[in-house]
Amino acid sequence: MPAIQTYVPLYRKYRPQSFADLVGQEAIVQTLTNAIETQKVAHAYLLCGPRGTGKTSTARILAKSLNCAQGPTATPCQTCDACVGVTNGAAIDIIEIDAASNNGVENARDLIENCQFAPMSGRYKIYIVDEVHMLSTAAFNALLKTLEEPPPNVVFIFATTEAHKVLPTIISRCQRFDFSRITTDQLIAHLTQTAEREGIRIAPEALQAIARHARGGMRNALSMLDQVGVLSQANPQTVVSQADVIRFIGALEQDALFELTDAIARQDAAALLAKLGNLNDRGVDPALLARDLAQHLRDLFLTAVCGPSVQAQELGVSVDALARLQTQSPSFSREEYPQLLQSLAALERDLRRTQQPQLWLEIGLMDLAFRTDVHTLKGLSERVASLEDALAGEAARTLLSAAPNSGGLPPTAPATSATAPLTPQRSTTPASQPATGFSSPAAASATPASVQPSISGGGLDWDAMIASIPSMPLRAQLTQQAFLLGIEGTRVTIGCPSEPVLQMLKKEDRFFHLQKAVDAAMGRTTQVVIVLEKTRPARGASVPPGPARAVAAVSAAPPAMESARPLHQVPTDSEPAPPLPPAPPDDDEPEAMETSVEAPPPAPQPHYADDEDDMAEAKKYTMELLQGKPLS
Repeated sequence: MPAIQTYVPLYRKYRPQSFADLVGQEAIVQTLTNAIETQKVAHAYLLCGPRGTGKTSTARILAKSLNCAQGPTATPCQTCDACVGVTNGAAIDIIEIDAASNNGVENARDLIENCQFAPMSGRYKIYIVDEVHMLSTAAFNALLKTLEEPPPNVVFIFATTEAHKVLPTIISRCQRFDFSRITTDQLIAHLTQTAEREGIRIAPEALQAIARHARGGMRNALSMLDQVGVLSQANPQTVVSQADVIRFIGALEQDALFELTDAIARQDAAALLAKLGNLNDRGVDPALLARDLAQHLRDLFLTAVCGPSVQAQELGVSVDALARLQTQSPSFSREEYPQLLQSLAALERDLRRTQQPQLWLEIGLMDLAFRTDVHTLKGLSERVASLEDALAGEAARTLLSAAPNSGGLPPTAPATSATAPLTPQRSTTPASQPATGFSSPAAASATPASVQPSISGGGLDWDAMIASIPSMPLRAQLTQQAFLLGIEGTRVTIGCPSEPVLQMLKKEDRFFHLQKAVDAAMGRTTQVVIVLEKTRPARGASVPPGPARAVAAVSAAPPAMESARPLHQVPTDSEPAPPLPPAPPDDDEPEAMETSVEAPPPAPQPHYADDEDDMAEAKKYTMELLQGKPLS
């Protein structure tokens, strides 16, 4: 009876046997070669990276190099017993362990006991532990001491695809090498050589499709070449085409991807559902469809970003496909592409867990087509751009006083002179009124012209000054629990009956508005001082130029604020009032600036509390006034 001939797959037949055969890992090859030649071999190595990139092959090549009869050498002879034993998997001193099935602490203890014995035939006893991340925590901890101080001539080589699952204490005791994915060009070159050796007639576009779907793994690429190579080997006249590759590996042809993308871009639900139905009848895996569509959108994104500089080799597509990508890439904006890709990634994850993948594929792609969130963001961007354009031509008064309409844009401002200055101007007021450098909407709405002040002193209209403050709690507090004591030059003394009220008025934001209102009412920069005073002056009494009685003056402005305020000279009659210092961040409504152009009076503005504490305090004052209780 003839012996059964066993077929060896291509990925096993063409497994690298030396460092020179490794593809795409030049840095790792150079490092290990130098370590062997300088006799600086570490006691433990950790090989990390995606599947099919050469981790286990590198571990076996390193074992050959260390135990070769002509070594240690970076170029093993491949003919001695040690090299042949590693190739055939029969080397006594090379122990390969599958951590997925030997992951317990008992297996770790057996390894520790056996590694104490000297090598039987070679120089080193080498343990190759594949998928080391599958070891349990107890097994890892059992290996720590032996891994840190192993017996002489013992080398541990760990390989894993998930390095983040390996304990940091293990990683710190190893030399770590990270394997990168093999590039598309390197895969195509290696596949071309392998096809020539095996006599496989295959088109270059088909090799590009294989390399593209291998996703950087040489084992994946050789397995797909082995699968489609049967067509050519069965009939020497047959050339494997790109369509054959797509059909055999279950991928989508590019025409289908372009049609799906067009339907999504046009928001054509009928065409999208019809195409999905045809693909479902052909048995296309929904998760695979979502993955290939995401890859197609990624190519469109790169084409849109890079423009004419992108090359077909960089994307792993043909020249004709690149031309179609350049034509289709403007279908989406650059802002839309990342969101579309994120949605497809989430859809692919969901499709692998659901029991109705076709249903959720249709729902997901329909949502992708109409993509409400993307269109909402796009509409908001357009509205913001329109708003910026509209604001660019508006005057300062219109910008500050215009109320937003339903479309989010300010109403059209009345026609004004093109040369109207936007800087504050000194207002033209009667001689009895102090000139101010700004006009307060709160004052305009809260103090009619018929109201006459009842307290005055030294050019300060106390009631009008309070009415010009935009903060309602601060106005109520000044009206009920503060009073003007005197004015001496630029020094304005304000009294309050209690220490809590004094501390409340000394808050930076409140004192700023008080200082600004006093400066505006006086028409010059002043120094506001708040003192404790129990006795309130009689209503309508004349306020003396200096303090009514000797009291300890307490400066309400913090030191940092005093140093930050600019000091201005007192203006004369011939020069305008100096501009006021900028206000700190506050929730109050910004004040409109006057211009030399005649403009309609500003619309009444709502008053806003400084914060929640101020609002609560204002409510308290209001309730006490309504109930007739004495104010606290």
